[in-house]
Amino acid sequence: MEPRADSACEEYDLLPGEDYDARADIRPLLESYGWRYLRTTGENENWQRPGKTGDQQSATFNGTVFYVFSSNAVPFEAGHGYGKFAVYATLVHGGDLQTATEALYAEGYGHKGDPTAGVDSSAVIAQAQSVVTVFENAPATAAAPSASPEGEAPPSPESDAPPSPEDDASPSPAESLWPLYSCPGFVDSLADYTLRTARYTNRALAFSGALALLSFLCGRRYRTLSHLSSQLYLIALADSATGKEWPRQVNFRLLQSFGYASSFGDRFASGEGLEDSLYRSPSMFYQPDEISFLFASFSDRNFSPTASSIANTILRLYTDGIYAMRVVSRKRAGKGQAGEEAKARIIENPNLVLFGTATPEKFYSSLSLDGLENGLLGRCFVVPASARRVRNLDPSYDEQPPAVVRETFGVLNEMGDSSAKKDGSRSVPETPEATAELGRIDDAFTDRVNAALAGSQLDGGDAALWGRAFEKCYKLALLRAVSRDPEEPRVTVDDAQWGAALAEGVVLDLLSQARLHIASDDFMSTVNIVRRVLNSHRGKPVPRSVIVRATRVRTRVLDEVVDYLKEAGELEAGVARGARKTVPAYRLVKAR
Repeated sequence: MEPRADSACEEYDLLPGEDYDARADIRPLLESYGWRYLRTTGENENWQRPGKTGDQQSATFNGTVFYVFSSNAVPFEAGHGYGKFAVYATLVHGGDLQTATEALYAEGYGHKGDPTAGVDSSAVIAQAQSVVTVFENAPATAAAPSASPEGEAPPSPESDAPPSPEDDASPSPAESLWPLYSCPGFVDSLADYTLRTARYTNRALAFSGALALLSFLCGRRYRTLSHLSSQLYLIALADSATGKEWPRQVNFRLLQSFGYASSFGDRFASGEGLEDSLYRSPSMFYQPDEISFLFASFSDRNFSPTASSIANTILRLYTDGIYAMRVVSRKRAGKGQAGEEAKARIIENPNLVLFGTATPEKFYSSLSLDGLENGLLGRCFVVPASARRVRNLDPSYDEQPPAVVRETFGVLNEMGDSSAKKDGSRSVPETPEATAELGRIDDAFTDRVNAALAGSQLDGGDAALWGRAFEKCYKLALLRAVSRDPEEPRVTVDDAQWGAALAEGVVLDLLSQARLHIASDDFMSTVNIVRRVLNSHRGKPVPRSVIVRATRVRTRVLDEVVDYLKEAGELEAGVARGARKTVPAYRLVKAR
């Protein structure tokens, strides 16, 4: 439960904190405590914490929520959103909300009095359009959100972020990832360029495309001290018509311009064809659309054998440092060519990087316990993007790629050809503090794995996802170091912490969706359908009739599902009171 100043609420008909949220400008307050405004990106202002130099942001402010993602921004906590009143209370009164409320009232904020004086209550109720929910053994009204310093959803770095919820629910795992879609240097420069030149902007897609391209460029050039390559299987999830195509187009044009056209592909013909392309060029970059078919092949026994072959080949290419291809049979002689004896072929340290896209519902529906357990999904880096379509009012179609992007290509090209048969990668050094932090992060993710093994909700699938989380973290830290300084990269504590936060976030989001979509039998499939309908209302009550219409579940079956979810502690049942009558309603105790 978040700290609140509830003891003083009853005497106010307008809380000082709510009035402050509505009228105050916190920018002068932030500046008086050493915070520095940097720039405005989309609908968000970027701010830098006291004592920090350079051009790297520590927090964002969208006019309503101040979201902090720096771990050194005391007294604020990293990964939390603060309303304007919460910022005031935290900075001026050390988080004492009661004292902050009284101080603001003395300054003219808020109002005391009888809020019902002269009001015809029956008329108000008759005109009410919203449903008021009364739950058993629970208060009828929710606490006001303004007094909670950490209850707001975080803003996104761009205007295509999902809107903040109207209630004080905690942000979903996907929303918590938005402030992390930023990586200084090459990735941010390319992502910003992609957004400026796109017809429809989507920060998550632009960030994903830039990160995947850097992963390809670093492969067979840089590795971690433990010999991990930068190889990523990155899947960005976004609805149709929200801008999925443009980041792929930007990547393709850059690869063409800098001589990598032979290392690019946009679709898979077969597992064997993928092997052949990597035998010719050990570093390949593929950008397939609707990549869900790979995961569906693990759950549908009647699925295309070609898809299964591709999925299994991709799984092996990620794991095997020395990849032994299939045996090539004797070729038929033709056009004067002699036959070729059967022989095995070897690919040394293949670098296959994927930047796949898919629609969220199709991707999540393709998941299965088999797909979780076989390890391919654990190796994938799944980035949830916004479902909104945001039009760029002034796209810069003729703009050239930023100097940082061009210079990074030049530096990496000078290191040698990543497509050469011989792997010439070198290890990226770490600061001593970064090495210690990576060890702590590894221990923390190991605890997650052990906890999942002890109480798995997905038959071991959650342990499989957590088992690859540190590997993702380490690769992300490597990529951030190269993005910042491609010539002399060095992994720092900030790199490790950013990688850990992003790796943890994508696993948490994927697990939350897996629990809503993966089922062991028909009944659990129905349970998940009801869960998804309830979850879409972000913890708000949903009338029973709405659930029946949305799921088309028979009332008898719905009763069984409700009983199951109540026994599991996931659902609360109550009544929803409208203007004319009271109807049964349900809500998830904790929306995912």
